[in-house]
Amino acid sequence: MKKQFYNNLLVKINSFFLYILPISLVTGPFIPNLIVTLVCFIGLFLIIYNKQLKHYFTNSFFKFFLIFSIYLIINSILNRNFNLNGISGYIYIRYIIFSIAIWHTLENNINFYKNFTRFVLLFVLLLFIDSIFQYFNETDLLGIQKSSYNKISSFFGLKVKLGAYLARIYIFVFMFIYLFLDKKLLNILYFNIANLLCASIILFTGERTSFFIFILNFFLINFITKKSLFDKTITFLAVILTSIIILVNIKDVKIRYIDNTYEQLKDSNTNTLGYNFFSKGHENHYKIAYKMFSDSKFFGQGPNSFRILCSEEKFRISVNGEGCSTHPHNIYMQLLGETGLIGFLFLLIAFFYIYSLLIIGLLKIRKKNKTFENRIYFYVPIAVYLFPLMPTGSFFNSWVNIFIYLPMGFLLYEVYSKK
Repeated sequence: MKKQFYNNLLVKINSFFLYILPISLVTGPFIPNLIVTLVCFIGLFLIIYNKQLKHYFTNSFFKFFLIFSIYLIINSILNRNFNLNGISGYIYIRYIIFSIAIWHTLENNINFYKNFTRFVLLFVLLLFIDSIFQYFNETDLLGIQKSSYNKISSFFGLKVKLGAYLARIYIFVFMFIYLFLDKKLLNILYFNIANLLCASIILFTGERTSFFIFILNFFLINFITKKSLFDKTITFLAVILTSIIILVNIKDVKIRYIDNTYEQLKDSNTNTLGYNFFSKGHENHYKIAYKMFSDSKFFGQGPNSFRILCSEEKFRISVNGEGCSTHPHNIYMQLLGETGLIGFLFLLIAFFYIYSLLIIGLLKIRKKNKTFENRIYFYVPIAVYLFPLMPTGSFFNSWVNIFIYLPMGFLLYEVYSKK
């Protein structure tokens, strides 16, 4: 009885930490990282204490990422990457344990799934209200100044992250509406309202990549849902037409998404469209990353080393340091330059594996195979993250990785606990 009491208590503590994690992501990196670390320690302790290592740590997911994490550590040692930036290679394994700790919490707290998605939905609704208020005022409800980069940034203030947050947390908003609201007609209404608000607010943030991520997530999830073709078409057209109306009629949004994009794609010398890949800046990042790869094809220069080495003479592409940044803004180019062909191979394997599962899932849904229903939704944010043809954050960025390994924990639960 005493053992069960402490088990339940620790599971509730881990559940609480996970409930507040989506809110903590507004504050900066320290609190989310602290929560992830605590969740890992508590989850790992409970698994060891209850002698469940075989259940949680013998699956192919853990084995794959364990090998990858070991490679990152070896790579960091080989490249003598012991500085604060290089430490990312040593602690990457915590994200795997984080996903497994979420899986453990889902198995041991019957209300966690519903409560977590409800917390996310309520906080997103608060972001919607705050963003609308901020659009018509200089500050949000808390008096926080918006970023000069865009029209709205809500509680994120000067950080340009509101769009990225909404685009990545979207999966949990959908899952609450899909799983825990009873009336089907209202579900469709709520889903459409959530889609329209997300699309509109992300457009007003000016975060183009975030809008692209949202559209990919929305399109795949809308395609997967069990709604009728008519309902899917209405949902799709509502989002697309609303987006077009905003893009065409709101001057600042049009300048950011259409005019600026056109200018960045143009070659500044020949004035022709389609020369730059995303922009001249992005293209310069990729050129430096490729130089880093060419200098050490198999092992690269070390995890998270781009920010340090991009200014070195042998990797520079111009005398004024063009292209130097904290990371190459594409995870494929980053791993190619920082971890070489071996690290890049892990990413390719993950890409083909997730996309093959997504395609198989779509085929099974078309055949009305009910055993594959919920897990396919959690393939979507991972597949979107692995989509190669878009700018991304750093592969080792904790804020981004939390958004990847959070749905991964739910996916592990759907795959291994519901066989």
